[in-house]
Amino acid sequence: MRQVIGPAGREGYELALVSRATEGDRKAFGQLFDQYASKLFRHISRLVDHPDVAKELTAQTFSVASQSIRSFEKGRASFFVWLLRITYSSTEAGATSFQHDRPRQSTEETTGDAKSDVSLAEAVSRLQGDQRHVMVMRFTDGLSETEMAAVIGKSVTDVREIQYRALLTLRGTLEG
Repeated sequence: MRQVIGPAGREGYELALVSRATEGDRKAFGQLFDQYASKLFRHISRLVDHPDVAKELTAQTFSVASQSIRSFEKGRASFFVWLLRITYSSTEAGATSFQHDRPRQSTEETTGDAKSDVSLAEAVSRLQGDQRHVMVMRFTDGLSETEMAAVIGKSVTDVREIQYRALLTLRGTLEG
């Protein structure tokens, strides 16, 4: 019979895995990878234009995480938020190197109608920098403002402002 673990139990389980991983337990880190790899890939896929780049960034994030697991501070943020912080640092440091050079198809090419509405996903993909990160973290990952602030290294007030400006930009894009 499979036991269901509630949110508090999941948090304790995660902390136990992280503790073991910080002590050099590769199997524990592997379990953390299994638990978060697809979620992290989904997040990164919303930030970059190509699946191969998303796979590369996911692998790079876990590589950095495995090398710096001892710097994870229990109680400061969840392990997933910590992974997002690593990803954010990587994408900000080399933002241009993570943008794939394939040309985007225009709306006219994909639908045959130059006046077609822009999809929400396409509109989000057009956002720049922190606006894109914040929108993906909020609406794809379901992070709180506090968690987003921890990822991007800004205050909760700054995160609210970034989210507000992103929503205004999306509104303008979608109403076109």
